Amino acid sequence: MTALDLPETVRRGDLEWCVARAWPATAGPMPVELRSTDGPDRVRGAWWSSGRLAVDDAGDDPALPGLTGLDGQVVSHRPGKRAVVRAPGGEAYLKVVRPKKAAAVVAASDRAAAFGTRFVVPTLERDPSAEARGVVRFTAVPGRTLHALGADDSVTDAEWRAAWERWHDDWSAIAGTDAGGAPVHDATAEADVVREWAEHAARALPDAAAAIHRQADEVTAGLLRHTSSRLVLAHRDLHDKQLLWDGARLGLLDVDTVSAAEPELDLANLRAHVDLRVAQGHWSPDRAHVARTWIDRTAADVGADPERLVAYGAATRLRLACLYLFRPRWRAWAERTLRG
Repeated sequence: MTALDLPETVRRGDLEWCVARAWPATAGPMPVELRSTDGPDRVRGAWWSSGRLAVDDAGDDPALPGLTGLDGQVVSHRPGKRAVVRAPGGEAYLKVVRPKKAAAVVAASDRAAAFGTRFVVPTLERDPSAEARGVVRFTAVPGRTLHALGADDSVTDAEWRAAWERWHDDWSAIAGTDAGGAPVHDATAEADVVREWAEHAARALPDAAAAIHRQADEVTAGLLRHTSSRLVLAHRDLHDKQLLWDGARLGLLDVDTVSAAEPELDLANLRAHVDLRVAQGHWSPDRAHVARTWIDRTAADVGADPERLVAYGAATRLRLACLYLFRPRWRAWAERTLRG
């Protein structure tokens, strides 16, 4: 049994669970996130090893002691590393990490304040005693994700264009903002991420390892060719699920990944996700065309280098294929992409 034998759905008791995500592990069991497919939305952490799936009880994760007994609904859970809990009433979200990681989440929130000049970002609500247990509290951000809006037929074309036009205006306004003391994520760092994911994929698909490594070499060469010393404030994981639209303003989630990076990284990452949503059948080609048009217009308006956009776009596409290889529902798409 290998990581790619992980089933798409499993049953536990009277409930069926979708194997939503898994994260490759070089040694030991592989962490898995399960989501219920019937009844109220539920999330559980699990571990895959030797063809067996061990499912954790709700709120049970020894590496995340802050999760035990925490009131609210778990909305995401990467076992052993982090979870997100919606507080009762939905007015706040609790990011649960290993206790020693809480300070880094707090510091990243402070560095991301510049995004708040244009976007609605989660406000940190300090609670030192909770943070000592690895629980960091943020206010909720209003709106629906662009991911959900793009898949909703009741959303009009005018509403869809308005959201993307607002994104263009806001992103153009903060483009070039100094990243201050944010961690540097330059082309070399991005190449390292690509190589790491390519190695995970090659181990899972040994018969395609040569093709995967060849793609990684080509992507790395592109990233390290004509690198730019212009590093600006970057989200580093900008995509449609991180952007929320309430009809008037855009919200921006997961700002703890804020970095100093080339301006092309976020733009290319967002554009590659647009292509992915079409491939997944979530968005229509027309919806994707609108999104691409505004992304391309933004890139031109902020002076993005076309060659660097191509390089970061290729890196994102390969990384996404490697990542989605470990999501059973999208495994076939990922395999086709990786095999070339």
